[in-house]
Amino acid sequence: MTRSPALAILLSTWLAASIGFAHATPAATPPEAQKSATPMQKSATPMTATQITAKNAHQWVQKGPDAIGGIGDWVLSNGTLCIIFAGLSHEGDFSASGGTLRDIGYCARDDDQFVSSQDLLNGSQAQPVDISDIRASQNKQAASLVTLGAHHGLQVETRYTVSRQVPERLQISKTIWRQNDEAIDPGLFSTAVLNYHSMETFLLSTKDPSLSNGFVQQEFVGRGPLTYAETARPVDTVLLLSPQDALVPVSYGWRQISAHLVQGERRRALPSFALADRSALAFLTLSEPFSFGDSQRLGLAQLLQVALMEIELGDKLELEAEIWVAPTADVSGVTDLLFADAAQVQGKVSNPDQTVRVHIDRADGAPFTQVTADKQGRFSARLPAGDYSLRLVSAASDPIVKKFTMGTKTTKLAALAPARAARLALPRGVAMRLAFRGQNATANPNFEDSLTGYRVENGDGPIAQEAASDVHLAGVASDPAHVFLPDGDYTVYAVHGPEFSVETANLKVRDAKDMTLRIAKPKRVLRTPQHMSVDMHVHSGPSLDNSFSTHKRVRTFVAERGEVMVAAEHDTIFDFNPLLRELGVSDKMIAITGSEVTSTLETPRAPHTIGHMNFFPLKVQPHAYRRGLKAHENRRTRDVLHDMHVHHGDPVAQLNHARHNFKLSHELPDDFAEHINGEQFFDHMGVAAHPYQPHKPLTSSPNNSLISPDPITGVRDIDFDVMEIMNGTQDYRPDRVAASRLDWLSLVAQGEKLAATANSDSHDTTQQVALPRNMVRVQADTIDGFRMRRFTKAVKSGAFYGTTGPFLELALDKAKMGDTHLGASGTLRGRVFSADWAKADTLNVQLNGKTVWTQALPADGRFSLPMDFEQDGFVTLEVSGAASETYQAVYPGFFPYAYSNPIYIDANSDGTWTPPGIAQ
Repeated sequence: MTRSPALAILLSTWLAASIGFAHATPAATPPEAQKSATPMQKSATPMTATQITAKNAHQWVQKGPDAIGGIGDWVLSNGTLCIIFAGLSHEGDFSASGGTLRDIGYCARDDDQFVSSQDLLNGSQAQPVDISDIRASQNKQAASLVTLGAHHGLQVETRYTVSRQVPERLQISKTIWRQNDEAIDPGLFSTAVLNYHSMETFLLSTKDPSLSNGFVQQEFVGRGPLTYAETARPVDTVLLLSPQDALVPVSYGWRQISAHLVQGERRRALPSFALADRSALAFLTLSEPFSFGDSQRLGLAQLLQVALMEIELGDKLELEAEIWVAPTADVSGVTDLLFADAAQVQGKVSNPDQTVRVHIDRADGAPFTQVTADKQGRFSARLPAGDYSLRLVSAASDPIVKKFTMGTKTTKLAALAPARAARLALPRGVAMRLAFRGQNATANPNFEDSLTGYRVENGDGPIAQEAASDVHLAGVASDPAHVFLPDGDYTVYAVHGPEFSVETANLKVRDAKDMTLRIAKPKRVLRTPQHMSVDMHVHSGPSLDNSFSTHKRVRTFVAERGEVMVAAEHDTIFDFNPLLRELGVSDKMIAITGSEVTSTLETPRAPHTIGHMNFFPLKVQPHAYRRGLKAHENRRTRDVLHDMHVHHGDPVAQLNHARHNFKLSHELPDDFAEHINGEQFFDHMGVAAHPYQPHKPLTSSPNNSLISPDPITGVRDIDFDVMEIMNGTQDYRPDRVAASRLDWLSLVAQGEKLAATANSDSHDTTQQVALPRNMVRVQADTIDGFRMRRFTKAVKSGAFYGTTGPFLELALDKAKMGDTHLGASGTLRGRVFSADWAKADTLNVQLNGKTVWTQALPADGRFSLPMDFEQDGFVTLEVSGAASETYQAVYPGFFPYAYSNPIYIDANSDGTWTPPGIAQ
């Protein structure tokens, strides 16, 4: 028998969110809620439990922001819900095998926003339950899929069932037992769900509603196990809500009905707890009852007991759960199903042109549900009998509070009149970003405020979240026509990328008076001939870690005048081009289909994963799992590179954000292994499990793992084409660019001709898109003249530079970036030019990675430097400047900066470039 780990080990692995992925468990209905809302199906629809094939894929492959199921997966359906489970050969997010829940939504509604689930022992990513068998069954009234999985001798059988009687519900039954005396013994069992920054969560207890804490969550990831006393919640239901403005809204209610330890004829109830923050959520079910202490707390006394818990041979755990699905983005969509027999409260608000959220709390203050008033101002929700308090929340004023009592019949409330905010009409037919900044003690507006009050707290109180204070216009009919502004003073900046002027307008909003924004269109103030602005790392809703609308993503890119956008959705291939045609912006930008391969599983073969890598262009396979992306978990970097190049036509391979800072770049601390982050590839180099050492030769250990070729394919871990040295805002990690440049220059000096990219890695509306940007040299710099093959050739050769505002012209005699100069001497000439609000003033020139010349830039930005070369090498440069007041307002977190890719030097003109090596 393998006993459960010691306390310190157990707690250190609980809910390890190494890349911020979320953990969660089941949900279900109390006895009073066995009736359902009107089914969205025909009564004759057959129950279905079958595998998806090429023949039936058109019927069963679902759509939606997070839908990834495809041929080879399994579908479970009652005609209302269509639920997809990964086929055994399809890796999961925490396992190299499939069999896990992937997509869930209404059939043919294109609404899936469920990411995935995975059973874990001790809440650890390192202890996933791997599924080995899937069986299907169905009759006229129900359909089921049964999976069998194991981890180190611990067996888990799960039955998933949908029925005709309750069409919006997925029932889940789990049985967990030991296979033999050698099996592992978990102190707790959990089912993890990825939900990182994706959907807002609401915690509810249907058994004791006084314990509910609604939209207010407690941060637990990274705070240590002793904080679980305040962060673990004794609630039975987690609700997950899509954004209120989702094109097809959806909500999920996951309720743990019961958990028992079965010992022969004896059944003992087991403690369960929920944890939730922006990084993760989880239900924890302990494997034994507590011997002493409060069963509704996970304090120190209880934690000490968990370390000693185990499952005896012959005993078993039985868990019952269910997931409800509702076609709304409100809590009431699910609670109306859970409490379907309860009476309705009905109400109406004036000013229905503005968004109004209605929150309903119990008399004791515990949150119970939330609903949004419709376009006519009406709202309703089902509530058990009792006393309640209604809070009416809008963007204009403090909440309106009204107390009322529910009985067993419909309760109609008197009309409510929330204060109005001013309606500000926006310009039409112009592509630009409007940045609203509060003045004179007025706060920046938050146009993405969900008005739910969702927040995460830690020991110091609420964790501040950045306000979304920008409005993006693409100059098309579907642009927002207006916004609502509370009274106050504002400066509005009109921005259209760093090649344009920034125009301003001042607003004084008083007494909620409606206004029209009159602001000049940004004017083009400079040209960048034969260059296109490119962002090679852009995310939106199809990525597992956010729910930002793909429609908004396109508008943000056009507004910022990005010209070429590479889709980098996590672990799925996504094509924006149909959406560009739908929105009418195909003449304003190029969208390249791609994916960010995001490895998470740490195994003996891949002890620290492969980090994150973008591949583009790729081709979507509409009916394939992950839309055709090749498997990459439990793989070495060189294996993934080979597979992607063979199966996807030699795409560009970009290594993303390989360093966070200098911490693991120089002399390493003794505990360096504890600081390794799997997302940063140069912090661990995959199989090396050791940080890259930029001051040591590639041929020396541990660096040599990067250049070790596969004995069959010859591919090396270092054989990506470009590496990202700028990622997101410059103030996120102030030394990140310098640390990444150090690695990059070290590799180039040793013969690895890698180009360096600058990308936004933008995920939502608070993250700037198309800045940093790459300026890629192409023969034809128009949308009509774009040619993919020429573009990818330019990227792979390094014919581009990265910038946050300043623009470059650079040549060593006739050789430009990515080219090779012949001869032992030459003159480096160039020009740095920018809009007057984004100027650089300092130039640094490097030879072989070492700075050899620094000067203040003259007014015209031109420079000339004669250079002599004793040997082959390469030249690079950087320019920088302080952020002006305008620059800080429109690009917060950035400052003007640009860098070049190398110009290579063949000093002896022998036709062969010999790398200079690193200084020893």
